[in-house]
Amino acid sequence: MPFDKEVDKISAIEPRPVEMQVLYLGLSRTGTMTMQTALNKLGYRSYHFTEAVKPDNRKFRHINCWAEALKRKATGIGKPYEPADFDKLLQE
Repeated sequence: MPFDKEVDKISAIEPRPVEMQVLYLGLSRTGTMTMQTALNKLGYRSYHFTEAVKPDNRKFRHINCWAEALKRKATGIGKPYEPADFDKLLQE
């Protein structure tokens, strides 16, 4: 069965146990890794974009998913990513 989106190649997950509490976005070299460390110490699970480009694990495919999500949003071509799709990326 062909996949409609790259994210469809990632196994379905259980619904998020709690709603997202913090969304911290920052440009490169603005302290994002320091913020990730701080949030982890406070007990929050964080996702830094460096996870998306690690070739040594299954998250390497995340870079393809993020690129596809941005392209679909920018061009309007194809079904856009939905919250459940982002949950797959952020919780895998």
